[in-house]
Amino acid sequence: MAEESRYRQLAEDLRTKILNEEYAVGAKLPSESDLVEQWGLSRGMVRRALALLDAEGLTESRKGSGVFVRDIREYQRLRDFKPIVRVETARGSAWKRGKAMWEYDIEGHEYASDQLKIGYSKAPGRIARVIGTDEAGVRSRRYLVDGQAALLSDSYLPADIVRDTRIMEPDTGPGGTYGRLRDLGFEVAAFSMQVWAREATEIETERLELHRVRYVLCAARTAFTELGRVAEVNEMVMNPTMFVLQFDWNA
Repeated sequence: MAEESRYRQLAEDLRTKILNEEYAVGAKLPSESDLVEQWGLSRGMVRRALALLDAEGLTESRKGSGVFVRDIREYQRLRDFKPIVRVETARGSAWKRGKAMWEYDIEGHEYASDQLKIGYSKAPGRIARVIGTDEAGVRSRRYLVDGQAALLSDSYLPADIVRDTRIMEPDTGPGGTYGRLRDLGFEVAAFSMQVWAREATEIETERLELHRVRYVLCAARTAFTELGRVAEVNEMVMNPTMFVLQFDWNA
């Protein structure tokens, strides 16, 4: 059998033994040298097989010690989780039907939020330049889906619009923030969104309970009124294993 096929067979053999708990959580896998001898593969091919298991979250390499089995519950969660499909070109009008955007996303999932913080602060420079003022009302929270940390959200709104309004209360009411902006005469007419990926910070890793995931999916959504005023900038940091972003448009 070609070596290319053999290294995949090695990975499958180790994967099966891990999932069947023949190698328990914390157990050390056979060394590269042992696997080279047992399977008749080059060291490079053995490393490719082990890299597959690491990428799947089944194992972790410890420098100078070897390769060890991780807790497979995280692997099973990632394998079995039905992703949240955010249809960005449709969800933006959800608030007009009295629904928060998140309610549009989570059909088939259980949804909750925590770590809510509401207050006024000086907006970061990148935000102040967009909203036209450095004094912002800020709503920050973490969203959980099916009990799993999914997304961190920081919403910045011009303080002169939202000060002493329901937007700065824990319960913003039907339609959420955008419903209340409409009540205040600042109905949102358009959105712009940027999406990018980057390495997770230590705090994001902790809050999103990322474990093996090293990167996050980020989005910055800007809401405009009909007259072109920026009413909100929402910065989101997402667990990339839990989301599919879908964009639809006409040809």
